[in-house]
Amino acid sequence: MSGINATLEVLPNSRTAKSGSIWIASCRWNGRAFEARSRNGASFALYRQLVAARCPDQALRVYGPEGRLQLTFPSIHRAAGQTVIEGSKTPISHAPYRDGPGAGTEGGGQTGGISPSGVPGTAPRPIAPLSSPPLR
Repeated sequence: MSGINATLEVLPNSRTAKSGSIWIASCRWNGRAFEARSRNGASFALYRQLVAARCPDQALRVYGPEGRLQLTFPSIHRAAGQTVIEGSKTPISHAPYRDGPGAGTEGGGQTGGISPSGVPGTAPRPIAPLSSPPLR
């Protein structure tokens, strides 16, 4: 399967008593390094950066710190429209991404105003739910 390989790792000592660890998702495409950091949805923030950089739609595989495959997505562009949400009353799940201040637990504007369409200031487009293989 062709596509982009990314890595996902925990930022050491980033967990606090009230929040989970910061995750770092990174990859290289077209000679450039891309990195996204988030407590929720770092890999999805990485997809939005790739879309904004005009990366053609393709599959992406995310590997964990031990080199084990963690996630696969057949479409970077489709995944860019999603994020991870979780809260005290909300179980962890995928949800449509919304940009802007207070736009969810991912951190609102952490992508610098980059929408899933790659055009700043445009609204996220609706997409179908994502699926990934179970982790082993």
